[in-house]
Amino acid sequence: ADCLNNILSAVLEFEKEARLLKSLFKSHFAAIHHIGSTAIINMPAKPTIDILLEVKTIASVDSLNKQLKLYGYEAWGAYHVTNSRFFVKGHQKRTHHLMVFERHHPKIKDYIALRDYLIKHTQRAKDYANLKIKLAEQYQNNRRAYLTGKQQLIETLKKEALSFFKQ
Repeated sequence: ADCLNNILSAVLEFEKEARLLKSLFKSHFAAIHHIGSTAIINMPAKPTIDILLEVKTIASVDSLNKQLKLYGYEAWGAYHVTNSRFFVKGHQKRTHHLMVFERHHPKIKDYIALRDYLIKHTQRAKDYANLKIKLAEQYQNNRRAYLTGKQQLIETLKKEALSFFKQ
């Protein structure tokens, strides 16, 4: 029941934020997706909602930075991925990560395939959940080490997901 409440809460929070973002991005908007651990049932997760937003052109996004800031989003620029923008909401306690990509960017498929693969393949989701729990205990105060520790399995899962969905 607790897990169901967490996923329901995450879905409701995503829907609320999706309405806000659609209204802010208006004519630039193409699609929006709930991704990350809070989008996967039984996946341990921080209460941070990961959102992937598709826009018609990435160049249009920067003009919305001031508006997004009014709603608590801090612009981090491309942040390791070309032709994208990354925003964090909640400076001290992150509540949302917003990744913005231009339609048809190859990373979109990666994120959505990984999410859908873990939803369909519960054993692989358990493998990932177990690693996340282990790393969270091991690196309680070291976010970077926690993220680095997950990276190899994430890359493997992403390859499995893309291969699965090609079939």
